[in-house]
Parts: sequence; structure tokens; C-alpha cells
Amino acid sequence: MKIKHYSYILFVAFIFSFQNGKAQHQQVITQYMFHGLVLNPAYAGTTGGFTTTLINKGIPFTAHNISSFQSLFVQSPLYKNRIGVGAMFNRSNLSIHNIYEILGMYAYKIRIPKGILSFGMQTGIIYGNSNYTELIAKDINDPVIQNTYALKPNFGLGIYYYNDNFYAGISVPYILKNSTFNLTNTALIADDPRYYYFTSGIVTPIHRYIKIHPSALLFLAEGNTFGYNLNFMFIVDDFIYFGTSYKSSNSISLITQLNLGDAIVAGYSYDFYFDKLSSFIKSNHELVIKYKLNLSVYKQYKRYDPRHF
Repeated sequence: MKIKHYSYILFVAFIFSFQNGKAQHQQVITQYMFHGLVLNPAYAGTTGGFTTTLINKGIPFTAHNISSFQSLFVQSPLYKNRIGVGAMFNRSNLSIHNIYEILGMYAYKIRIPKGILSFGMQTGIIYGNSNYTELIAKDINDPVIQNTYALKPNFGLGIYYYNDNFYAGISVPYILKNSTFNLTNTALIADDPRYYYFTSGIVTPIHRYIKIHPSALLFLAEGNTFGYNLNFMFIVDDFIYFGTSYKSSNSISLITQLNLGDAIVAGYSYDFYFDKLSSFIKSNHELVIKYKLNLSVYKQYKRYDPRHF
């Protein structure tokens, strides 16, 4: 079977990017510390109002941009911040492979001394398809080169504690271990293992107008290796955020975020790699836009809003 040149690049990067031969459709965005709903359903409704967030992540492989991730999610507190609800739509693309997710989140919150403890769950469906007919083959009737698809349910759980200056969470966003791609009669069969996440961060003032925000993400996949992200941010006058992140996957990220008034937040991160993947992945750009609807009905929730995360 003869395929386009960039499909070879895709295959090599595909193998390197999966540890122990198992695929990870679960995307960890670089700016997760400000948008916890992508990892933990218990984060739902912690933003002090009805919030809409749009994320776009693009990974150019050499000359071809063949990997991307988009996410759109909304969330809101309800009933005097006793409940949080949210919904999320995700799209992941890796050349001919596509995954679409529609998820709903619910969180129940308990006020405890010095903070709020939230218990969350999410459920939804995941649709995946592989358009193998987009490849160039000698025999167009080859039974192996057929489009495949799958529609499967999943659910997840999480716990999240937060106050004005600290947060910590544990989550398993996808409990069911579904196969991401399964093409009969080929050597490549990729399963999606169950991932366990732990996140934590703190905001500490060091000057009248300057705060520091160190944070960390630890994750473990069943049958896979342990990984982590270590982050350090500066916050200037609660307006501009800037810092860096180091990932155990051998990449470094530069991160910045702007609070454009009380309603709009814009974030950007740039990742660069220095391992085997650096020959194929030159950079990774991530853009985030968040909009919070400041209606009078949400004023009662403002004191529960963790402004920095």
C-alpha cells in the first residue's frame, strides 16, 4: 500500500506519542490550571457565573498541520453555589483520525472551614472515525482501506477543593476503557487506558501588585508510566499572567493570560519539544478565550469565584 509522504510522518509520531503502545485520546491542555473542567467534573460552577470557554490547540507536524484539538464548554453555579453544572464538546484530530465528545457535568458542593469541597461526575458519548479512504492505495478495493467508526458511552468522577488562594483535585474523567481506533487485520490497535489525575496550585502575594502561582499536575495511566506538569506563573496587578511549564514528556511551554475586564479572559501558550518528537513536532500553539456573563443574578456567587484559577 502506497500512502502520502506525510502519512509516514504521522505514523512515526503516532507511535512515539503513545507510551507502551496505548493511545491517549484524553487531551491535557497546557493552560489546564485556569480551565479545570477539561480534567475534573467537580470544577463545574466554580467560576462565579455563567462562563463559556473556547480552546484551540494546534500541533504542526513538519510542514503539515495534521493534529488539532478544539473544546467548547459552558458552566454555571446554581442554588446559592450548592450545585454546579456544565457541558462540553471536544474534537480531536490526528490526520485521518477524528474523535468527537459530548459531555455533561454535575457537581455538588459542600462549604467546609476555609473553602468549598465539590464532588462531581460527568457522562456522555464519544464518537470516533478513521477515514482510511483518504490515503492513496494501489488497490482502492482493498478491504483494509475502509472507513471505520465507533460510538461509545463513558463517564467520570472527581473531587475538587478550593478557596481564594488554593485548590486541589483528584479525578478520573473517563472510567470506561474504550478502544480509540481498532482496524481489523492491522498491527496497530490502540486502546485508551484509564487516567488518574491530581492537580494542585496556590496563589501567594510577594508584592503589592505581584503574586506567584505555582501549580502541578500528576497523572497515572493503568499499565502506563507516570507523568507530570510543573508550572510557575507570575500575576501582575490581577491583569496579566505570564510564566512557564515543564512537562515530563520533554517539552517546555511559555504561557500568558490577560484579564480583559470582568468578562473576558484571553490566554495563549507556546510549547516546544526537545525529545525524539522534536524532529516531527516543531511547536504547539494553544489559544483560549473565556467569557463570563455578568448578570445581576450571579452577584451572589462572586465571593466564591477563584479569580486566579
